[in-house]
Amino acid sequence: MRKTFVSNLILLVGLNLLIKPFYILGIEAEIQNRVGADNFGSYFALINFSILLNIIPDMGITNWNTRRVAQSGTLDSKYLGSLLSLRLSLALLYAIICLLVGLLIGYDASQLTGLSLLMINQIIASLILFFRSNLSGLHLFRHDSFLSILDKLLLVIGLGWLLWFQKDFQFKIEYLIYAQTAALFTTLILASYWVSKHVKNWNWNIDKSLQKEILIGSLPFATLTLFAMIVYRADSVLLERMQGAEASGTYALGFRIFESYGMISYLFAGLLLPIFSKMLSSGESVQTLVSLANRILFSVTWSFCVLAFLLPESLLLLIYDNPTEEAIAAFRWLMPGCFAFSMQYVYGTLLTADGKLKLLNNIMISVCGLNIILNALWIPFEGPIASAKVNAISHGIILITEIILVCRYYKISYLFLFKETIIFTVLSIGAGLFILTNLTPTAINNLSLTYKAGLFVGVSFSLALSTKMISYKGVRHLLRSKE
Repeated sequence: MRKTFVSNLILLVGLNLLIKPFYILGIEAEIQNRVGADNFGSYFALINFSILLNIIPDMGITNWNTRRVAQSGTLDSKYLGSLLSLRLSLALLYAIICLLVGLLIGYDASQLTGLSLLMINQIIASLILFFRSNLSGLHLFRHDSFLSILDKLLLVIGLGWLLWFQKDFQFKIEYLIYAQTAALFTTLILASYWVSKHVKNWNWNIDKSLQKEILIGSLPFATLTLFAMIVYRADSVLLERMQGAEASGTYALGFRIFESYGMISYLFAGLLLPIFSKMLSSGESVQTLVSLANRILFSVTWSFCVLAFLLPESLLLLIYDNPTEEAIAAFRWLMPGCFAFSMQYVYGTLLTADGKLKLLNNIMISVCGLNIILNALWIPFEGPIASAKVNAISHGIILITEIILVCRYYKISYLFLFKETIIFTVLSIGAGLFILTNLTPTAINNLSLTYKAGLFVGVSFSLALSTKMISYKGVRHLLRSKE
């Protein structure tokens, strides 16, 4: 299991590092530069609104199905037919609720048209995730890895050609939505083909009792996802409604980097969920894998967030034309939230795999209420900066609670989990202050941003190795292991 995790993590992270951050930071950022903060801010609020409710066409079925397939090791056509039929019905419900809520919060005709197109994209994306859950449950991680980046790869090729080689082309935000639809549909076709190859005889008979059983069983997943998504994305919708599209666009500058890094962290959950599920069902201890995943993700995420927190303006200037002081401050405050959010993919995934959804739902519902209240009270005074601070507070509370629960339920000592982490954290902060701030000696201070960042990354990696956050021998042993 540990060998499977490490080897496929390298493949999955490698592919996604090449494509997804490039799409978000290269394509979407350039589109915002072209269309302006106001136009992109309106799109940003709409897409986040469509994502807020996208649990409805899924209702937690994807996570439930991943666990079921991982534990059984086969694809049952009886389940597939009933699940697909159920998802199509839920997709219609999702579309109706989205439009009704959009009307209630005051979206005009133009915004409702854009929302309708984005809803179609979310329905297609939800179907892709369902097909990927079957491949992931079968431990066909290479197929899953390719599907995870295919739509973004197609967007990079298509939109990149328009943005970089057609300089006189007048880009409109609607073109981004149309391109997303085409790329997602292409990915859906390939995903459905790969899954069909592992089903001998499709059974399209709809079992109502089975659908009811699945829906009831997946409701805890749906509740968890809904409230987690509100904590993650409601701020941009509240900003747009309370302070206008430009405020949402300002927040999007930093949140885009947050989201880009979060995509890499999400890959841990995609790999860990089926592996944790199988280990728990067979009675294996998860302590070593939790420690390994924690140390790998922590060392990379912490280094990135320290770099971004200390050099927010320099990083934004690499991507955007003229980020405002407000955008820079909001981005800096998003980094603590980015770290806490990313680390949840280790602890929250283990609790999810073990079915401890009541605990997770209690956490998310409580933090969700706090998040909305703080945003509503704070946004009128500090706008995007307030949302960034609330983001950090919310995800910090969730992470600390999950760590406590994991250590309690799986008998993992804090010393075992964080011995190397504490040493690495202190040393990396010192390295960051020394290399990236005015405490730097003149010789280093005169270096360009690229050299400073490269030096810090190199020092951080050396610290990760020396403190055994990342053990070369350990990783090599796991890769060669027959476990």
